[in-house]
Amino acid sequence: MTNPYRVGSWVVGSEFYNRTDLLQDILAESTAGLWIIGNRRVGKTSLLKEAERRAAHSAAYLPLFWDMQGDTSEAQLIESLLEAVEYAQAAEIDKRWGGVTLPENSSSLTQLLREVATYTQHHQCRLLLLCDEIEGLNQLGQHEPRVLAKLRRSLQHNPAIRAILASTRRLSRLYAIQQQQDTSLFLEGFEPRYLAHFDDDTTHQLICCAQSVYPLQVDLALLAQIQQFTGNHPLILQKVCHHLFDSNAGSFRIFDEHSFGLDDQLRSTFQQDFDSLTPDEAKIMLLVNSQVSSLTEIEQALPHLSPSSLRRILHDLSQLGFLRRATTDAYQAGNVLLGEWLAAGPEHHTPQGGITNRMLGEVAQERIASLQRQLLASVRHLGQLQLRQAKQGLETPPHIMTEIEEYNFKIADIEAELAELGVPPFA
Repeated sequence: MTNPYRVGSWVVGSEFYNRTDLLQDILAESTAGLWIIGNRRVGKTSLLKEAERRAAHSAAYLPLFWDMQGDTSEAQLIESLLEAVEYAQAAEIDKRWGGVTLPENSSSLTQLLREVATYTQHHQCRLLLLCDEIEGLNQLGQHEPRVLAKLRRSLQHNPAIRAILASTRRLSRLYAIQQQQDTSLFLEGFEPRYLAHFDDDTTHQLICCAQSVYPLQVDLALLAQIQQFTGNHPLILQKVCHHLFDSNAGSFRIFDEHSFGLDDQLRSTFQQDFDSLTPDEAKIMLLVNSQVSSLTEIEQALPHLSPSSLRRILHDLSQLGFLRRATTDAYQAGNVLLGEWLAAGPEHHTPQGGITNRMLGEVAQERIASLQRQLLASVRHLGQLQLRQAKQGLETPPHIMTEIEEYNFKIADIEAELAELGVPPFA
């Protein structure tokens, strides 16, 4: 039997698990763009690729996946956008791209985007622009600020375009870069969303290959062991399962966490993620390392932080998978291997461009405002569903009952995140 676990490459379709709320937000017919924030190797590309697959041939959108990795100039962005369109034509994920013709010698990124958007309008839909690996915009903002300003206007003010951005938190540097230039902030208007680690249910589904033709029966004790060891980290989860799976027997070997150690890929991933931390965040992680640290110990180590600032930092570190709760008032590293790496001592801590608490505080304020908007919209929609249920009684369609249940869960999750941040549901 072929090993069903994928390590290192993006996945779609039956190999893509959950992320339901994020996909709903991406595919919603909204005017607001989104900024998906996640650490390295947690599935940002897979999320955008799955959104592309689901939006294909839809009435609302013509999707385009734009890989911007390493693009730091207008010329490079033009080249990668043309490549994105060429790939969309060749891959035929959405055959409507087959008729597009674009100039190969374009010198204006905004003009090229306008032509792509105009093409989508000929199909009576909007361009869903799925922008991946966009950290190069930091350099663009430093060296070609006028190009970045024009790109912002194209992505946010052209009604034919809805842009979804995906990056690590290093993109937060743009706040500091543009504040020095006294210009409109590129990220304002993009609603932040965290791409967190999987929840427990999704982890169990992935371990059991629940969406495959041949799902596996896995012992509950083994599920719990893998979950505790990996912290539901998507890459580590796939690596551990790939390591444990016996292709000849079609089942898992006995799990021994000492047989699975750090490799070069994980060391590099952890180091790059660690370098995205502020000095205060790095201090928290080194304090916790492979142990359990109480909230009191963390507060004593960082006496200069206000309770609200510390609460926000701990929330961010938890959302990004650096930390997880050991108890109500104590934290530990997000997974066992990260704890071991921290305990051994990182090679260095080089904050990328001096990302500061203040910058990340601005991201947090955007996130809070976004959560409150989502909560208000969800409560209103739930009220409409409940009104329909009240009118139809026992004849309420099953899909309405399912949607009511989903919105109750969604509202509870939003309220829980706001509570973590110490913010009332409605300001």
